[in-house]
Amino acid sequence: MWDFVDKVFFLIVGISMILFRKLIVRQSLKWGSGIFGFNIFRLKLHKKEEDLSRYITISNTIIEFWFLIVGSILVVFNLLLLFDIIHLRQ
Repeated sequence: MWDFVDKVFFLIVGISMILFRKLIVRQSLKWGSGIFGFNIFRLKLHKKEEDLSRYITISNTIIEFWFLIVGSILVVFNLLLLFDIIHLRQ
């Protein structure tokens, strides 16, 4: 039974990573911390505004793409496990 629960849980995690990736990135910027742990407000002191916006856009794109890839892998892998197409244990 726990095997089924694990598969469904990670399937839900993967789907939520895909669906909410833009919201997570946007919310982390509202809280003031950058995606990679940099403080956006500290960066504003040392960089020009156009450099800062380009940096934020590039980092957001990288993180959104990462969420999409990892979420897709989780969804596909757990669907294969759920429908017994692949087996991890003999």
